[in-house]
Amino acid sequence: EIELPKNFSVKFLPAGIEEENRWIEFKVEYKQKNNKILFKQSSSVKETLVAVHEYSAFKEALEALAKKLKQRIVLKRS
Repeated sequence: EIELPKNFSVKFLPAGIEEENRWIEFKVEYKQKNNKILFKQSSSVKETLVAVHEYSAFKEALEALAKKLKQRIVLKRS
């Protein structure tokens, strides 16, 4: 939970993210309520080992998720 500073409002709030594959489950939610931004993130590891022949697909999945997570909340002065 993040309280917005006085005289600021949300200009852009990223969409939530839900990713699930054979190795991980990941979820991010952003919501705005009054003068607060509510942020919730959860993740769980489904497989603790990655086989050598699967590493390329595993790396690709994590890199795709990392790109989606680069979105930022943008504030503006009111």
